[in-house]
Amino acid sequence: MRVLTDPALRGASLDAYLAVAGAGLRAALLDPAAIIPEIEAAGLRGLGGAGFPAHRKWAAVAAAPGPGRWIIANGNEDEPGTFKDRFLLAETPHQVIEGALVAAVAVRAAQVALYVNPREPATVAGLRDAAAQWAAHPLLAEVSAAVGEAVALRVVESSGLYIGGEETAAVASVQGGFPFPSLKPPFPAQHGVHGAPTLVTNVETLAQAG
Repeated sequence: MRVLTDPALRGASLDAYLAVAGAGLRAALLDPAAIIPEIEAAGLRGLGGAGFPAHRKWAAVAAAPGPGRWIIANGNEDEPGTFKDRFLLAETPHQVIEGALVAAVAVRAAQVALYVNPREPATVAGLRDAAAQWAAHPLLAEVSAAVGEAVALRVVESSGLYIGGEETAAVASVQGGFPFPSLKPPFPAQHGVHGAPTLVTNVETLAQAG
C-alpha cells in the first residue's frame, strides 16, 4: 500500500495529481493494445478478495461482442473491519479514476461507474468532485477519442448492504435495482449493465493499474 498512499498522490486537486502522476494513463493512450498484456506481465490480480487474474477479466470484456461497454469500480466494501477501498476513494480518488480510465481504454468502455458505499458521505462528496474535475479536463477528451465515444464518469451509491459488493449484485444496483446476485453464467463480462459487456473490478485493483 505504500505506493498507493504516497503523500504526493493524495488530495483533491486533479492538477496537483497530474503534476506528479498520470504516466500510466498517458502510456495507455499511446498504445491501447499493450494495456492488457502489461496487466498480465505485472501479475495484477483482483484485490477485492478473489484474486482472479485481472488481465483475464479485462480481456473477456474487450473480446465480448456488442456496444455500450461499462466499467464498475467496486467500492462497496461492507465487510466488517475493512476500510482499504474507502480510504483510497477518500484520499487518492484521482488514482482510482486514472486506473478506471486505463481500463476504459483497454476494453473500450464509455461508461464508468464509481460504485461507492453511501455510509461514507464525505467520500461520496469528494469522489463526485474528483469526477467533475476529470470531466472538465482535456485528458478525458483524449480518453474518449481512444475509446471511440464520449466517456462518462458517474458516481453511483451502492445499497450499503454487504451483498451489494458481489459483482452481479453491483450490476443490478448500477441499473437502479435491488442488489440481488444472479446465477452465472452469463458473467458480467458478457452480459452486465443493461445487457452490455461490463468489467466489475475492485477499487484497489484499478488504483494499481493507473
